[in-house]
Amino acid sequence: MAEFQYVVARKVGPIILTQVCVSAAVGLNLTVASLAAVEVTGQEAFGGLSQTSIIIGATMLTLVATRLTAHAGRLASLRCTIALAVIGSLVCSVATFLEGKAGWLLFLGLFLLGGGTVSALTSRFLAADKVETDRAKTSAIGLVLTGSALGSAIGPNIYGFLSARTSSAMPFVFIGSALVFALGLVPLAWERCENYSPKLKSSSRTDRRIVWNLSYTVVFAIAIVAHSAMVSLMTMAPMYTDHLYGPAGSGIVMTAHLLGMYAFSPLVSFLFNQAGSKTTVTVGLVIFVGSIGLLIFLHDSLVFFAIGLLGVGLGWSVGMITSSSLISKVSNPSQRIALQGRLDTSINIAAGVSSICSGFAVARFGYPTLASGIFLLICVATLILIFLQRANLSKG
Repeated sequence: MAEFQYVVARKVGPIILTQVCVSAAVGLNLTVASLAAVEVTGQEAFGGLSQTSIIIGATMLTLVATRLTAHAGRLASLRCTIALAVIGSLVCSVATFLEGKAGWLLFLGLFLLGGGTVSALTSRFLAADKVETDRAKTSAIGLVLTGSALGSAIGPNIYGFLSARTSSAMPFVFIGSALVFALGLVPLAWERCENYSPKLKSSSRTDRRIVWNLSYTVVFAIAIVAHSAMVSLMTMAPMYTDHLYGPAGSGIVMTAHLLGMYAFSPLVSFLFNQAGSKTTVTVGLVIFVGSIGLLIFLHDSLVFFAIGLLGVGLGWSVGMITSSSLISKVSNPSQRIALQGRLDTSINIAAGVSSICSGFAVARFGYPTLASGIFLLICVATLILIFLQRANLSKG
């Protein structure tokens, strides 16, 4: 396993380095976005709008990136979305420097920073395009997500580093974000489109139309449920843990969550390659349900809460690697690119809806009730998918 992973890592090494930089910048922006919104507008009510702006930007730019991929290739698409994130960071820096004189400018910059989220998702498919075998594609996706782990550990700490050295850190934070995003373009400088799947000669709407089947529906359901459940529990966790355990406890919980999301990616890829998608999804489902159970019944314990959120991250990793791998193995290039774009658009929309709904749920009923609702959602979705698959088998 180690030798195989090393060979794949060498082949997709530049993409992993790019992912480290992109994830670091994305993590930095997620840390400061709401703070910047409050600082610029002077109203705490606008803090939540910052994340909404990024999600809307990611959703819209995913559509643009998919169209660009069909015309110019995925490498060009990745470079473009990173460049938009650089511009967005600089716009946010100007907005924070003006100190409330152009609050709208910050939200425009955050919209463009959605390109960073798109880039972080695009990298996994770019890595899959560069290798040949199905087994290597799954490993490549897992290694790229491992790069996300390194970046996520670096990014949020940049804010603390700059804050300790200046009394007005926010403009410099976004300049730092622009520099880190730009650094992510460097490993791609020597990459050539010929190293990846060739761009499509035809890009008509008919060629990109998806021919749906049950397999695609299952893959999309796995990704959407895993991503929306993770985003809901992750987004509201800091507010809950900060009140219960203090800032230090919140840091421990979020570190555990990010560790679960990214650090075990190579192991998830190995399980997928060795045992197949059904076994991998089953393992992920058990981890997800068990972890949410800890958040429901043992949420008063910092240790169990951290373990629960780590398990939620690991369950998301299983869902992301499984769905991405299955979509990357679609043989028809037009269908594959269309499905990959639709998948990322779907999970971004799901993230936006779930983050808004989870905020209302926690404000009215509390975090354990939110976890209970997501527990029921996962169970219902699982039963529906099992029913659909059995119905399909009976027809065959």
